[in-house]
Amino acid sequence: MTKRPDAEVSSQTHLRAFADLLPDPYCLLDESGAIILINQVGKKVLGVENVDIEGKSLTNILESDAAVRFQTRYPELITEDRVSNLVLTVADTDRDPVIISCNISPEHDERDQFTGAHCLFRDVTGERKQKRDLERFRTLLNQSYDGIFIIDANDFNIVDANDTICEWLGYSREEILSMHPWDIETTMSDPAVWPGGLERLSHVENMIFEGENRRKDGSTFPVEVRLSLVSLERDYVVSQVRDITERLKRERELEAAIQQLRESNEKLNEFAGMVSHDLRNPLTVAEGRLQLARQKCDSEHLDGVFRAHDRIGNLISDLLTLARDGKTIETTEWIGFKPLIESCWDVAETANATLITEIDCRIRADQSRLQQLLENLIRNAVDHGRSDVTVSIGEFEDGFYVADDGPGIPETDRDQIFENGYTTSQDGTGFGLAIVQGIAHAHGWKITLDETRDNGARFEITGVELGH
Repeated sequence: MTKRPDAEVSSQTHLRAFADLLPDPYCLLDESGAIILINQVGKKVLGVENVDIEGKSLTNILESDAAVRFQTRYPELITEDRVSNLVLTVADTDRDPVIISCNISPEHDERDQFTGAHCLFRDVTGERKQKRDLERFRTLLNQSYDGIFIIDANDFNIVDANDTICEWLGYSREEILSMHPWDIETTMSDPAVWPGGLERLSHVENMIFEGENRRKDGSTFPVEVRLSLVSLERDYVVSQVRDITERLKRERELEAAIQQLRESNEKLNEFAGMVSHDLRNPLTVAEGRLQLARQKCDSEHLDGVFRAHDRIGNLISDLLTLARDGKTIETTEWIGFKPLIESCWDVAETANATLITEIDCRIRADQSRLQQLLENLIRNAVDHGRSDVTVSIGEFEDGFYVADDGPGIPETDRDQIFENGYTTSQDGTGFGLAIVQGIAHAHGWKITLDETRDNGARFEITGVELGH
């Protein structure tokens, strides 16, 4: 670089003094792009406070791509009045790269020859990072299946919206950005309610409510709205909108199905009660006639009639139980489990069977219905096992089991054992295990069949609330 005359050096001294008074970073470049001087703010921004860079090319402190970009644009100053907003990245091994935006104006001598340039620049690293973050955020918003608004918490202007909500509402993004949330949400269409809502939102993590959004064509659709307060450089309300049209449709269909089921259960109860009444009356007459017949004659045929009457009575009782026990149980209580089991054992016809109880807890249930469940499982073990079968009832982490050491249930029959009317016993009604399953489901429990180590049957009831 050519040595400058004393007058020019003096001029540079004055320029340096003035440059250090500037609030913005500044450097003076010669015709080749070398730095003649740089002010203190410029040194700080470029991270060269302790480095002597004057006399060296600006490209020495730029990343390679930025250096090429500068070398391409700088010669344009020979014929251009200015190079504006030239974005360059400063390379620095001791800190993250700094991005600067430069306005470069040419300097000419008295013969109008290009002698260098004045370079004013500013640090735009934060702005660029914020821009990238906003672009990533918008990409994230547009990938969401939900509609999303970003609302300024100060004036409640909508400042951003994703593609999903624009498509749902039929507005362009530009149209939505000129609106307020109350222009869209019909259930909160009064602007006066939003400041109070914002105050409540500042004390909770989020607010969720069901509302209704109005489309551009005037039609509406139901939505679930989740509002969250986000504090960045200022406060924003993020409104996450979910179209719940299909959900509400399914809920209505489910409510209709439940109502239909409730009505069917009521009709079933009426039918079962009617059938029970209409059957028990002639059955009572038949049983009375049978007793009279026994007084006049002794015939083995009368024993068959007695067994038929007994089977009809069991069928009527099971029919009534099935009609009632499909209902959901609404009231439960804590029950001493072991005393209840022993009471059920005394009631059931257990012949020479043996009971082993491994229970030391309470159980939360409807006592009457649980008693029916236990009696049916005990009777099932005795009816399908040996006369001296051993029945074991015990507890585990979330339930209890009823097991026996009988012959077990053939694998081919296991998928059918809970079906109404299915039985492998000549005297059975086929309703016992169906009743058991209905009672378990009414409590919200699950019943499954397993084998014991002795090849007997083991019924496990899970989802039970036990207490000690």
